[in-house]
Amino acid sequence: MMIFKIINIFKLIRIWNIIFAILTVLLSSFILSETRGLFSCLVIVALSMAFGNILNDLLDINIDKIAHPKRPLVTGVITRTETKLYLIILFILLLIVSTNLNYIALKCFYMLIFPLLICYSLWIKKIPLLGNVAVALLLSLVFIFTELILKETWYQLLVPASLAFGLSVIRELIKDINDYIGDKKNRINTLP
Repeated sequence: MMIFKIINIFKLIRIWNIIFAILTVLLSSFILSETRGLFSCLVIVALSMAFGNILNDLLDINIDKIAHPKRPLVTGVITRTETKLYLIILFILLLIVSTNLNYIALKCFYMLIFPLLICYSLWIKKIPLLGNVAVALLLSLVFIFTELILKETWYQLLVPASLAFGLSVIRELIKDINDYIGDKKNRINTLP
């Protein structure tokens, strides 16, 4: 039974997306030839993505009943109360781990990344194209944020960040097509 719960928590946080982000951080570290601060970066990126995915599922439960009926929150395998508890735990862990960040990375995280993550789930995703751009920006910021932590610079990984941004906008538009019926029934306007 415990294995079943863990599998569903992994589904809730979208573990494959987090693994992809972790690989992005590791690739960035390799490109920059720097490992100082790598562990903190990996943990913050993973926790942030888990937080964002859980928050999004919690707020999108009615849309997901149509678009993603097998998600753990929709099926009731994970309750809303558990989901809120996971959010609180992730937030506390983010606060703790972020104390290890340098000033510029800390500023970027708390003034740009984390507010954008929350605002996306609450409001931005309901605005056609802007929601897609916000997600693409968050995904491309994995490169820049990693560089901020490892090198305290922001420009060396602009090319892969830009590529990630462009590809992510396209990916997000395609995902919107899949969610169209659920979005429409819940009066959320997306580009499709």
